[in-house]
Amino acid sequence: MFAPPAFPVDLGEDVLIVAKTGYGTRHRMKTSFEAVSPRSELRDFFLIADYASKPGDHLVYRGEELPVHDAVQETLNHVPVSEDNPRVGQYQSLIDAIRVGDEELALRLSKKFGWELDAMKVSHPCSLQCSHH
Repeated sequence: MFAPPAFPVDLGEDVLIVAKTGYGTRHRMKTSFEAVSPRSELRDFFLIADYASKPGDHLVYRGEELPVHDAVQETLNHVPVSEDNPRVGQYQSLIDAIRVGDEELALRLSKKFGWELDAMKVSHPCSLQCSHH
């Protein structure tokens, strides 16, 4: 990081920032976007969370809509897991609340166990078998 690169790096062309958020903390991304200097060449973000945004509800960076990708669902698609796993149940209850539009419940659930779902935002078997307890 502190040495000159062996090859030139074009921040606008060569760098993709993967940002992790969650349903209950998605509003914080606006502040993160604002922290990037308007003169910065950084322009490519890939947003992951415990939910997927819908058209019209995407986050916005420099006037461009950025969809939020449900990394938890991707993990569940690629890692064998038992349906009775507590984190799977937590995730399903959050997604159900979002689906029916119960914002109050979704925020309460996200606050209660959103940190547990963070472990599932990567496709690794430990994300479903290890515990923070």
